[in-house]
Amino acid sequence: MQWNPKGEEFLWLPEMQVPKKTAPDTLVYDYNFRRREIAEFEKDLLKHLPYCPIRYSF
Repeated sequence: MQWNPKGEEFLWLPEMQVPKKTAPDTLVYDYNFRRREIAEFEKDLLKHLPYCPIRYSF
């Protein structure tokens, strides 16, 4: 895989960034936003790939 600047622009949402709790100088996606997105992903994964468990997510 190579770095894709257009992909990074698409994924970068400054309004959804918050300081990381354990490292305030680092930005992460808002915890509630991330929780909702992960729940939606898990629902879709279960629907399309029920045999594929999630070990962890970032």
